[in-house]
Amino acid sequence: MVLVLYLVLSLAMFWILRRNFIWNGDDIYYQFQRIMGLGFNFTDGLLTSNISPTNFGKMGYGVNIFYPWLTMIPFQLLYHVRGNWISAYYLGLLFYFMTSFLISHYSMKKFSGSSKLAVLFAIIYNFSTYRLIEMFTRASLAEYLASVFLPLCFVGFYQLFFSEGHQWKNLTIGLSLVIFSHVLTTFMTVILFILILAIWYYRIKFSKTLVLNTFKAMISTVMATLVFTVPFLSEEAYQKYSVPDPTKLKGLDFSALFQASLNNTSYRAIEGNTYNIGFILIVALLIGLVLFKKFSRTFKATYLMYIFTLVLTTNLFPWTILQNTPVQVIQYPFRFLLFATLFGSVVMAQEAAIIFQDSFEKRFVLMAIVLSIIAGGLWTASIQNAYPNSLLSKSQLIIDQRMINEDRIPDSYLAQYVPVREQKQIDSVEKHDVWVGNKESVQIPRADYKGNYFTFRHIRKNTKIDLPYVKYKYTNANIYGRPVTTNYSKRGSVEIIAPRNYNTMRIELSYGNRNLFILATSLSILAWIYLWFSEPIAQVLVRFKRKENNVEIVS
Repeated sequence: MVLVLYLVLSLAMFWILRRNFIWNGDDIYYQFQRIMGLGFNFTDGLLTSNISPTNFGKMGYGVNIFYPWLTMIPFQLLYHVRGNWISAYYLGLLFYFMTSFLISHYSMKKFSGSSKLAVLFAIIYNFSTYRLIEMFTRASLAEYLASVFLPLCFVGFYQLFFSEGHQWKNLTIGLSLVIFSHVLTTFMTVILFILILAIWYYRIKFSKTLVLNTFKAMISTVMATLVFTVPFLSEEAYQKYSVPDPTKLKGLDFSALFQASLNNTSYRAIEGNTYNIGFILIVALLIGLVLFKKFSRTFKATYLMYIFTLVLTTNLFPWTILQNTPVQVIQYPFRFLLFATLFGSVVMAQEAAIIFQDSFEKRFVLMAIVLSIIAGGLWTASIQNAYPNSLLSKSQLIIDQRMINEDRIPDSYLAQYVPVREQKQIDSVEKHDVWVGNKESVQIPRADYKGNYFTFRHIRKNTKIDLPYVKYKYTNANIYGRPVTTNYSKRGSVEIIAPRNYNTMRIELSYGNRNLFILATSLSILAWIYLWFSEPIAQVLVRFKRKENNVEIVS
């Protein structure tokens, strides 16, 4: 019954959102290019290449080095099934709608011990306004995908540090999947973990089991994510990169946030909206003031975290004191609305159980249906009020099939994952300016199954060739299959010195450290096999041993 409900709700969300174009959200060009680039990488056998040979400026841009990509795989697989990027995008969202309902339910069931509370939480969380904003308005697909796994991440954290059994695998799985989705969300999650431990340390029951399982969780998370973190950390340690899209930390106006939440608005901030938590969670905030004494100790802590993370998003918090600290990397304090949404949804589910406790057991099915209609209706109304005559639906800006066919999706944020030494002359790289000796020309590299290649004629030995290609630690070059050294040119891009005379020269460029990346991928796969299958295998072995013992006793 619950699975049917979640499937129906997921399909409803899919049909309400789906069009024959992609809505023009804040970050849609960048995120959609990531999906398409990953698809080309799969097609050309470049799963571990970490660069984008066919888009992002066609300059060897390492988007998949710095931006997690594994949770994007379902979109790519669906493209190969459907053969259409727009259909693949919406079907991928459908997949994650259903996945989110299931993970939300499982997580709340583990947290509260109640299947009914799990249903209420799943409905509230998945129809929450800020998650709609993340997916639809901001089009920050990576952050939306991270929000799918956040409930599992936090319940795993709770199980490890604040429950009797000190279970650790849910934390490892949840945090690893957040890492595979969005680095900044991971960073913010860890900050909140540290704060929670600092505030409620007196509730932690220290034991050898806790220490051992904490160690297991840390090691397993590191192992499970090596496929992404090895290239990422290798490049970060190799050379300097600027902070992506640096901005001044500034919280939202609290009164504007409150009003926008009451109005349940989800249109774009550039058109005057204040990104918000929505009507239902503002109601949860107000009801919590009345019902706080009726909450258990755990739900009181959750409500306080809800208030705290909500305040973090506003000008009530003195963000200026953190401007020149590592926290600056979060860029926009309103990102904490994601965590306020998580905690607020937990609180709202508990409040509903308290308010309707007399009919909670007998009329729960009706209650779940009514909540689905209310939450889903607000979600739908927010979409319908957001897009008419707005940037979201402007015909010149939406991604339609014609824009895809004509390769007109704009490249964006190209400077943020380019080394600092190349920043000053990034424009010439984007224009594909080539210098062969002192001669300047323009050449757009072609893509093949390894990466990209350039062709030149009549090249003399020791000629310096400055290519419009980003130089990373593991950027490789070869000429007709023979490796050649890559150097930094004066503008910071890849430079090759011709090892001999050539009538025709083909320089092939790719990315990777084969042995290192195979090792990292293999260790990650082994870690995931252990996380998923170690307990079922152990249970089978225990049952088999019991049967053997029973046979011996009978004989």
